[in-house]
Amino acid sequence: MGRTSSRRLRPRPLAAVPFAVVSAACGPAEGGPGEPFGSFPCDACDGDCLVEHIEAADDNSHVIGGYDYPDPPPTSGPHDPCWADWGSHTDEVPAERWVHNLEHGGVVFLWNCPDECGDEAGRLRELSRDVGPLTLATRYSGMEPGFAAVAWEWRLLLGCVEPTVLTEFYGAHVDRAPESSAADPPDDCSGSASG
Repeated sequence: MGRTSSRRLRPRPLAAVPFAVVSAACGPAEGGPGEPFGSFPCDACDGDCLVEHIEAADDNSHVIGGYDYPDPPPTSGPHDPCWADWGSHTDEVPAERWVHNLEHGGVVFLWNCPDECGDEAGRLRELSRDVGPLTLATRYSGMEPGFAAVAWEWRLLLGCVEPTVLTEFYGAHVDRAPESSAADPPDDCSGSASG
């Protein structure tokens, strides 16, 4: 896997690049305590597609060991002090690692299929290498079967791999998080889940 050089990326305001799949008329609506900030359908995968805006968790501290995310796949929350190598992974990256990648402005592509999703998992991994930096792809056994893309406070759930929608999600949400870093994990993060 090629490694991305260390560099700081300039954060951009979220509103600067709207997510094209969602029309302005279907914008997020306020949710109650513990509920998503807003959810709205998109028309990909024969309607098996949902975009969710979820306010950042109150606790985004570093934790050692596993963490049980209440609403997987997570879009923020406690995470490992080490993040994962950017790129496509053959072994499942622990969620605590890739949530740290989200905090750095990354977009994570996920799949969970009993049969490894056949060609679609391969298409998702390939797309993760092609859309741009700050991308990670991994299997995530903690979610319902299917596909997802997650970014800080945003989640796209899909029943298929739809490259156009995934690319638009990446463009709308990459590098819009509390930190902005394309750096590789530090050397002392042994087992940083590279693959």
